[in-house]
Amino acid sequence: LNVYFGTELLCGNEPSGKNDLSQERGVKRNPYRFSFDSVTEEEIIAGAVQSGVAVFLHGKSGDGKSARIRQLDPDCEILYLRNASPELLNGKSVYNSNSGEMLDIPPTWYKKVCEKCKREPDKIHILFFDELSNAYPSIQGMAFNIILDREVNGIWRLPDNCRIVAAGNEMKESL
Repeated sequence: LNVYFGTELLCGNEPSGKNDLSQERGVKRNPYRFSFDSVTEEEIIAGAVQSGVAVFLHGKSGDGKSARIRQLDPDCEILYLRNASPELLNGKSVYNSNSGEMLDIPPTWYKKVCEKCKREPDKIHILFFDELSNAYPSIQGMAFNIILDREVNGIWRLPDNCRIVAAGNEMKESL
């Protein structure tokens, strides 16, 4: 399992050798020289979630990425992206014939996250984007907008006590 903060690999299996794309692209692996010998992956993930930085878990199918997130927040809101539609992520617009205006309706998951965060303002709630690497490219783009901007469809902001975690499988499993 690899754990990323933004674009930096925090812990996991570091590729080595001539085929290491990170070396070709000039990406530093663990640039702060963190030592993870005395902490577990779960503790690293929990620390990342607590810090408010979006986290990406990358690994083989069945590595327990989803289970690790459910340990942190058993009531996390999970978005399965493999077969997701644009409406699932961004909500939809409908025409109001009475007013002649278009109304933007937020997605159901957003309403649930907002309710949880408002009901328990002192607790961190996780929004989990599962199977990001298996989603259609257009869905991935929408998901990344939410993940990086903490905003849905350019309209609705995520609550401050909402944290984002995404997970994806290795490329050979994502075809």
